[in-house]
Amino acid sequence: MTLEDIDVYATSLHMSREQLYDAALMHVAEAFMSGTIAFETGDAVANVLWGLSNFSLEGRARAIFLAFDEGEYYHKRDVVGPDPVQLYTRPQIEAILRGEFVT
Repeated sequence: MTLEDIDVYATSLHMSREQLYDAALMHVAEAFMSGTIAFETGDAVANVLWGLSNFSLEGRARAIFLAFDEGEYYHKRDVVGPDPVQLYTRPQIEAILRGEFVT
């Protein structure tokens, strides 16, 4: 996917790039929470959109990207064993979908 693809798709939906990023990542978050897509798929989409946005996602889109980012690795402060997806990503996505996120 290229930035030109994003622009064409956003224009066809009468959206700005930012609105398209937000809508796409909200869909990814909902699909992840429903079990329709795996963490790896959601994380890959979030990473692609992060790059296409020139590393400048905003609002919910940024919060969703960061939630998936937190699930990519074991954090130093964690005892070995907890799954970072369950410990970080899932609760953060749940909060975002409830409308609770910090911009």
